[in-house]
Amino acid sequence: MAGLLPKQIFNVDPEFMIPRIEPVSINGTVVPLATVKVFINGLDQSPVPDIVADSLGAWSASVLLTPGQNTIQVQ
Repeated sequence: MAGLLPKQIFNVDPEFMIPRIEPVSINGTVVPLATVKVFINGLDQSPVPDIVADSLGAWSASVLLTPGQNTIQVQ
């Protein structure tokens, strides 16, 4: 049956999933004014210029996730 589905839809267990095409926003709090590096599945996603936390330590970024499970790490 999976062969009848459009390419962007895939089967995971009994459910069908459509991967995200638009960016996903992530955010957090670190030491104020720290530079933040974001890794998705081990690959550096940090943009140029760097992500820098504000004076309260808040930061945010937009990332693209791959279909299936993703691991997000922040340094």
